[in-house]
Amino acid sequence: MIFNLIQRDFYAYRKQILFMSGITLVAGMFMIFVNTNLPQMFTSGANSFIIVAILIPFFPELKNGVMLHTASLPVTRKSMVTARYAISLLIGFINLMVWVGVYILLTKLLNTDPKYSMNFTMVVVVWLNLLLNLTLFYFAFYRFNYFGAIVFYLISIFVPLILQANLLPRLQFSVAGFAYSMIPAIVIVGLFMVSYFSSWVYFPKKDL
Repeated sequence: MIFNLIQRDFYAYRKQILFMSGITLVAGMFMIFVNTNLPQMFTSGANSFIIVAILIPFFPELKNGVMLHTASLPVTRKSMVTARYAISLLIGFINLMVWVGVYILLTKLLNTDPKYSMNFTMVVVVWLNLLLNLTLFYFAFYRFNYFGAIVFYLISIFVPLILQANLLPRLQFSVAGFAYSMIPAIVIVGLFMVSYFSSWVYFPKKDL
């Protein structure tokens, strides 16, 4: 059931997903490579652009009653929540891997300084920021309305930028500091799970 919902969303919104993923990739890479601090621009830019590629394709659904139609189908609302969280993670992960590949390719083609090379910390910071974005947006979306979700979405853009200054220096995944360095990741993953399970419980009770 959940797989069928994910498959339906991909099929129904594939053009919007591909278009937004492509346009945000081009705009994001341009923004990164016209600046001097490439790693910092990647960690902030990738997060901001990829979250747009995840959420914007589904915005028409939030406004025109498609969700009400889906809820009337022989599927549970809990399955709808799980499918939407899953497809959002999948779109985000695929986009992030494409961004990493294009970034590495461009740094080689443009013969940039080795200090700007892609590293594991950059990828982890972007992924954690994306999780925080999705945590805030869907927490609001499954409780309030379209406008409430937009407010939380705007918050989700700025909160990671504020936290990033603290996350980046601490995400040094060395053996010696493993326990300490994993704390930010554990907190954000924990918040994401709270958002998912609370939406999973609350949405079936919500009036559409």
